[in-house]
Amino acid sequence: MSYRLLQLLTLPIIALIAAQLPAQSTEFRQAVRKLSAPTAIERAEAVAAIAGLKDDISADLRLAFKSASDTERTGLFEAVESRQDAALLHQAMQSMAECAEPANALYEAARSYALSLPADKQYLDEVNLSATEKAVWQEISSLWLQREIVASLLDALQKPGKFQGQFQVLRTRDSAAVDKQLLALIDLEPAVLEALNLGSLRRFDEGIEADRLFSNPWRKLTLARGNFDDALQMIRTNQDPDRNAAVSRDILLASVEVLSDLRCAAVRALASSEQSQALVPFLRALHTSAGSLEPAPALRAAVSTEGLRTEIELTLARFGDRELVDARVAELRAQVERYSAVPGNVTYKIANRPDLAARNEAAHLLLRSGDPASAEKEWLSLVKDGRELERLAKDSQRSAVASFIGSIYYNLACAQALQLKLTRAAESLETAVASGYRDFAWMLEDGDLGALRRTPEFRAWFSDLAPPALVDRLPAVD
Repeated sequence: MSYRLLQLLTLPIIALIAAQLPAQSTEFRQAVRKLSAPTAIERAEAVAAIAGLKDDISADLRLAFKSASDTERTGLFEAVESRQDAALLHQAMQSMAECAEPANALYEAARSYALSLPADKQYLDEVNLSATEKAVWQEISSLWLQREIVASLLDALQKPGKFQGQFQVLRTRDSAAVDKQLLALIDLEPAVLEALNLGSLRRFDEGIEADRLFSNPWRKLTLARGNFDDALQMIRTNQDPDRNAAVSRDILLASVEVLSDLRCAAVRALASSEQSQALVPFLRALHTSAGSLEPAPALRAAVSTEGLRTEIELTLARFGDRELVDARVAELRAQVERYSAVPGNVTYKIANRPDLAARNEAAHLLLRSGDPASAEKEWLSLVKDGRELERLAKDSQRSAVASFIGSIYYNLACAQALQLKLTRAAESLETAVASGYRDFAWMLEDGDLGALRRTPEFRAWFSDLAPPALVDRLPAVD
C-alpha cells in the first residue's frame, strides 16, 4: 500500500475524531463559563452538564481550575463530587488551606467533595502537599475514616452478629489508624461528634430492607441520625442535659442508646486488630471503669455498662486473655448449680427456666470468645436435656419445648460450621427447621454460617424451603 493511499484512508478517521473532540471541549468550556452565571438555576444546570459528561475529563478539570473564579471552582467541586472523580482532590486541599473564612461556599464545597470520595480514591501523595495542605489533608482523611467506621458499625448493628469483614478495606489502607479511631469512639472523645452525625446520616440514606423497616435498631437510627450533640455530652458527663436540649426527649434517648450500642460494636471491631497486646491494658482499664460507673437515672434504660463489659471480655479473649470471660462463664455455671439445688423453686415452663438460659448464655460466650468446640459441647448437652423435656412435656408445653430445641440446634449448627464440620452443621440446621426454627432471613446473614452457605448442599436445601424472596437473596459463590 502506497503512502498516498494510506493517507487517504486515515484522513476521514482523523477528521471524525477531530470533529468529536472539539464538541466535547466546547460543551465543557461553555458549562464552566455558566458556573458563574447570575442565577442559581443556571449554575445548577452547568454543574449537572459537567457531571454528565461521559468521557474522562480529569485533565480538562485541572486545567479549567487554574483560571477559574471562586464561584466557578465551587461549581467544579460540586460537579466532580457528583462524578465521584478524584481529579481535583489536591486542588480541594489547596482551596481549603487558602480560604480565609472556613465557612464560605468554596471551602464547604471543597470539603464536601473530599469527604464524598470512596475508599479507592481517598489518596493523596503527601510529598506534593505544602505544610498547610498536609494539615488539612490529615484532618479530612481522619474525619473520612471516622465517618466510614461509624457507618460500618451502624450497618453491623442493623444485622446483629454479622461483624465479619466490615473493616477489611479500611484496615488494608491503615490498620493502626482504624484502631485509633475505634478507640476514640469507645472513649466518646468530643472530636468524634461530627463523624457520628455524618456517619449516621450516611447509613440512614442507604436505606434498609423492607423486612427490617420496623426493627428496633432501625427505629433508633431513624430518630438518632445527625442528633448526637446532646447525647454525647450526656454520656460523657453521666447526667441529664439541661432542659434546653436541641432535640426532643425521644430523640435524645434514642441517640444515647445508639451511642451505647456503637461503643459496644467498636469494642467488638477491635478484635480484628493486629496490635492486640498493645490494646489489652486499655481494655482492662475500660472494663474496670465501666464496672465502677453507675449510670445516672436518666441513662439507666439507654446505657448498658454490662453489655460494654461483656464485649470487652470477649475481645480480650480473642486476644488470648480469657480470664474475664472464663470468670463470667464460671459464674453462669455456678448459677446453674444453685438452680439445680432448689428444684422446687424452678418452674418447668421453658421460657422461665433460668438454668437453661444460663447454660445457653455460657455457650454463646464460648462461641463468641473463639471457642466453638466448647460451645458445641454445651449445646449438645442442652439438646439432650431438651429431648428429655420433650418426652416429659404436657400438651400445653410441647410448642415451647420444640421452639427451645429448634433454637439450640440452630446455635449448634453455628458452632459446627465455625469448625468446618459442615456435614454436621447442615444436619443440625435441618433439625432446627424441622423443630420449628423459621428465621431463614437470618441464615443468609449470620456470619457463623458463612462456610456452610458456600456449599451447594446448603443452597439446594435453602432453595427448597425458604420463601422465594429470600432465595433470590442467596449470595453468589465464586
